[in-house]
Amino acid sequence: MIGITSLSILSYRYHNDVYRRLDEKQIKEYSIPNKDNIILFFNDNLAIHVRSFLVTTTNYYNSQYILFVVCISGINHISCIYCGILNMFNIITDYDKNKESFTYYHNIFSAIPVVCDLFFICINSPIEISIPFLLVNIIIGILFVIEPFYKLTHVGFHVLLILQNYYMCLSNTK
Repeated sequence: MIGITSLSILSYRYHNDVYRRLDEKQIKEYSIPNKDNIILFFNDNLAIHVRSFLVTTTNYYNSQYILFVVCISGINHISCIYCGILNMFNIITDYDKNKESFTYYHNIFSAIPVVCDLFFICINSPIEISIPFLLVNIIIGILFVIEPFYKLTHVGFHVLLILQNYYMCLSNTK
């Protein structure tokens, strides 16, 4: 609940800032963060990692493999958060040079530990939960891989995140 709640709050703050700046005509279009909202973006991204890590830890709480899973997940998240911070520094220091590659690297650094955690959760969940959970995550992956889908269906992505949260919670009820 801590991870899901913090992600909801911090994601709202970030997206609300983007919406407000678009609505007030401060910017014409938004695709990547800049120095004005990089902290909000970082907090949103950090909340994604925290949510994923905590759900995985909760899922394995009563398992004999908890130490192994928490160590692998933690190392993945810490490494990718560090790489994400470096990516954010690159965009702040030379926006024009790094704006083309920013989203690509951001998605990779966010996806690696989350995908690892998703597989850990699937392995430790009953089949009737892990199959639909895996399907929801495959659809989320497709939205990210096929560029026009993500830009046209950002609301759909958030609906899928709600479904993902639902199955993550169900995976802890065994």
